[in-house]
Amino acid sequence: LVFFAFIGFDIIATAAEEAKEPKRTVPLGITIGLGIVIFLYVMVTLVTSGMISYDKLAQMKSPSLATAFELVGADWAAQIISFGILVGLTTVVMVLLLGLTRVVFAMSRDKLLPEGISHTNKRGVPATLQIVSSIVVALIASTMDISVLADMVNIGTLSAFVLVCVGVPIMRKKRPDLERAFKAPGSPWLPLIVAAVCFVVMLYLSVLTWIRFLVWLAAGITIYFAYSYKHSRLNEKA
Repeated sequence: LVFFAFIGFDIIATAAEEAKEPKRTVPLGITIGLGIVIFLYVMVTLVTSGMISYDKLAQMKSPSLATAFELVGADWAAQIISFGILVGLTTVVMVLLLGLTRVVFAMSRDKLLPEGISHTNKRGVPATLQIVSSIVVALIASTMDISVLADMVNIGTLSAFVLVCVGVPIMRKKRPDLERAFKAPGSPWLPLIVAAVCFVVMLYLSVLTWIRFLVWLAAGITIYFAYSYKHSRLNEKA
């Protein structure tokens, strides 16, 4: 579940169309962002591990970084950290909602979903889609068990990474004529290795999570073959 902390960096890629120089700025944004966060995570882990034993944290009902500071008597620091967690989670949710609407927008524009979904306002912003998506996500988040949602988000994101990684070498072999905006160093072996690693992480999730995922996947496949495949722009060109 530690993987959950790294969800969100892929949103940079989904917003690539809105970048002025995506070929340069998108890879830099993902690489530098990941580098900074990994460094901070490692430093915080080292400090926390030296500050208090993990055995004591494990005895708490909902252990967190703030809990570690409370256990050593630094309540003032715990309050600051709790406020930072709240601000951080809020920004993460906002960015994920941005990525969600951009993915749905692109699918609608390619007619994989009804075209009306990709409607934009005078400023070219899919405002209606953004609002509706936010309401749906808020309803789901407020009515479902957070641990179940966390598992579903993990397995959904990991499966998407597996498909993307496997799709890169396949597309480069089947469609070498397409213009490539980004390089893929180490292809095909590196993407396949990453796909395998992501799949291994998926195997550590519970059986119930896998069942829910397969049901959700079946629903998506049904929508694809019942509507998307027939109406897609690629099918029209063919």
